[in-house]
Amino acid sequence: MTELYEIPLIPEPQTLTLSLGGADYALRLRWNDHASLWIIDLADADENDLVCGIPLVTGVDLLEQYQHLGFNGGLYAYENDTDVPPSFDTLGVSGGLVWATEAGE
Repeated sequence: MTELYEIPLIPEPQTLTLSLGGADYALRLRWNDHASLWIIDLADADENDLVCGIPLVTGVDLLEQYQHLGFNGGLYAYENDTDVPPSFDTLGVSGGLVWATEAGE
């Protein structure tokens, strides 16, 4: 069974510190005007960068290629169940991020 945690977001650049999959992370979300999409950076609890510059696209685990870093779950972007990534105005409104883990992980 998959457990989901909706990451609380607002439609503006932001930094959050939260616990995901039993570890503490700092998430930085910033808007890229040139590409017209949100970018996420993940750091550890001491704010040492782990992964930077991940575009928020839908339909894939944003962390899948970084599992060697020990993430205990997946990070998924969504926008009202469509394949379109969240826009500047919809992040935290109709679009956002979900952390997913398998029960027992």
